[in-house]
Amino acid sequence: MDHEFTPDDLRRMIRRRPGMYVGNRDEFGLSMFLEHLLVLGFNAGRAGRVRAICVDLLADGACRVSFDGSPWPLLPWTAPLESLEPWFTVDAFASRTRAASPVLGTPSGIHCRDSEVYLGAINVLSSRLDVVAWSKGQTWRRRYRAGVAEEGILPFVPSEASGTDSGVHITCTPDESLFTSTVRFSWSGLQERVHAMSAFHAGVSWTLRDEATGTEARFFRERGLADLCAELADTSFIQEPWTFEGQVEDVRLRVALGWRHRLSRGLSSWVNLQRCLVGGPHHRGFLVGMRRAFVARLRRLGRERDAQTFSDGALLEHLTGVLDLRIAPDILGNPSKQVFAPPEVEAPVARLVEDWVTRVLAEDPKLEATLFRFAGCERAGENEP
Repeated sequence: MDHEFTPDDLRRMIRRRPGMYVGNRDEFGLSMFLEHLLVLGFNAGRAGRVRAICVDLLADGACRVSFDGSPWPLLPWTAPLESLEPWFTVDAFASRTRAASPVLGTPSGIHCRDSEVYLGAINVLSSRLDVVAWSKGQTWRRRYRAGVAEEGILPFVPSEASGTDSGVHITCTPDESLFTSTVRFSWSGLQERVHAMSAFHAGVSWTLRDEATGTEARFFRERGLADLCAELADTSFIQEPWTFEGQVEDVRLRVALGWRHRLSRGLSSWVNLQRCLVGGPHHRGFLVGMRRAFVARLRRLGRERDAQTFSDGALLEHLTGVLDLRIAPDILGNPSKQVFAPPEVEAPVARLVEDWVTRVLAEDPKLEATLFRFAGCERAGENEP
């Protein structure tokens, strides 16, 4: 396009179509509004830049997210806070003067491809957004209204993270003129979201608080996905959950699996941190990989008849599994109420799962025999010690 948008043009377009950035204007849109800040914290924890994240739902309808470190890389050859403004505004993006981000994962005003964080757009959709950041003795404070910075100095409000060497507070109020006036942030939805998200990176603590009710919840997963898998099963497993992480091309898969003698929960999965519907291509890839691995093991043990009649149905009835899939964010497009992985992930997931399950079955003959029995294979007892 030859036309160059001004910052005001871009702010007007974002406010005219908020659904492009948060899905819609109701409760789902409000949850996606907060989601950008949650994902910002998750990525910072995954990179080891923060160890504690606090999310407060304030009584006036605003939300505040605090980090005990910098959510983004602080470039060593610059003053630590001199480049914060472009992270929160659309001005540089609109004028096309913004250079490509030197570090993957650093958001600019509209879009951070690595993490799908649209901070500038969230700022524009806020009636007010306050930022307080500090690092190496410096403090940066700014107040925005509908994405435009105000003059003057924002007062510093201490919090749990204020005693750290570096940190950030982001307080934002969704603009009531853009969202359904009766909708507020959902405590139950936030708690459910962080319950899962805190498991995707072990060792980071999350604290949630609702100022209006005085409710508080804390999450800390020392073993990450294995802890979430055990919690979903709500009972003891035959063995400690199997965990695996691997990557084929642009598909990165992490898995935690556990079996029990009684019927279990089946598979739960997330794609790019979003809860994914059952039956997608990554589920099919997981089942294909599992089936190939079990059939290959049966044939290696000389049990061709069992290999030909193997059925994974009964096996899966005893399984609780957690799948965490990471793919290029632009494949999924804009926020959606129903998330599926794209078809092209099926083959890479099947390959990863087959290689991994084949290896772990060979390492644990006793569990292998139990799983064969779950699947209805004959002569499973021969493998038991």
